[in-house]
Amino acid sequence: MIVCRAVAVVVVAVTALETANAQRGMPRRLPPREIRPPITGGGASESVAIAVQGLSRRYLLHAPNRAAGAGALALVLVFHGGSDTPENTESMTGFSALADRERFIVAYLEGIDASWADGRHTTSADKNGIDDVAFTRAVIADVGSHHAIDAKRVFATGPSNGGLFSSRLGCELADTLAAIGPVIGSIASDLAARCRPAAAIAVAGIQGADDPLIAGTPKSAWQNDNSPPRRTRGTQRRCTFSSSLNLLSFVSSVVERLRW
Repeated sequence: MIVCRAVAVVVVAVTALETANAQRGMPRRLPPREIRPPITGGGASESVAIAVQGLSRRYLLHAPNRAAGAGALALVLVFHGGSDTPENTESMTGFSALADRERFIVAYLEGIDASWADGRHTTSADKNGIDDVAFTRAVIADVGSHHAIDAKRVFATGPSNGGLFSSRLGCELADTLAAIGPVIGSIASDLAARCRPAAAIAVAGIQGADDPLIAGTPKSAWQNDNSPPRRTRGTQRRCTFSSSLNLLSFVSSVVERLRW
């Protein structure tokens, strides 16, 4: 009987705590689905579910071994491409192995219907009004509640749909992110027109000049819907540009690099 009462007290206490956290706008962590064994010889990757705006959302978290007590670590947020998964993105990017070596935390977020609300109004997440910016904030808060993260070193990246959404975060989460790195993904034209970052943010965009799906070249960047928003964002932050062009040899290819 004493044991039963003790369990009941714990359940009530946990429920009260979750209710209080929800009222403060904090994400509620749900039971984890899976703990993935280490694939890098370093820390394990944990599948974490949290409740955000009434929806169960998930992300895959990888922290290096003995992250606790190692001081505040950088956090890298990785957004998968359309129709992809956090697990496949972890394997494809190799970020977990890099995180173990360079000592940072990486979170691979999962989109609704394997998509992100990137502002083009064409993805399932966009069509269903999913607030992926709020989800991103919730993940940062959730990771920060379990690990010491450096608030000045939070980054976002991803390919394709994930890259486009990273650009959206550059517009709407500049007060939280230090930099974004969209890959084969630029910024939606409607979003670019109203992009007003709350703070200066660094952007490193990678775009193939002959990409048949995501058009745009380094020379036309900042001019069309499917190109990195360098000049747009820089102009809005009142930056001055002094561009120089370098041609780099890389595996029998030519890479065009613009610096300012």
